[in-house]
Amino acid sequence: MLLSFSVLLLIGVLRSLIYPLYNAWINQNIPSETRATIVSLSSLVDATGQIGRGPLVGVIARQYSIQAGLLTSAFLLSPVLILFALLYRTKTDGGSSSLIFPNQSG
Repeated sequence: MLLSFSVLLLIGVLRSLIYPLYNAWINQNIPSETRATIVSLSSLVDATGQIGRGPLVGVIARQYSIQAGLLTSAFLLSPVLILFALLYRTKTDGGSSSLIFPNQSG
């Protein structure tokens, strides 16, 4: 029980630390005309993922093991790595710094 509480506390702290960095990145890289839409869409996707996938991961962790639940969570989050790879490749190829707004240079 103490381990569970510690992990929950750690996740809460990490999420609260990431939020200001995410907002700073959004403010620097997204034009003000579309910033609110991007932030709203991001929040919607985050909430949908937590509501839709969270119980699935919980059931797998309860039925099989916590390790299986964590592996399932990693698998469900892995498509994000493709987006990061595309963004990195775009920046290092001297192209646009934004996949959303390709005509911006960075």
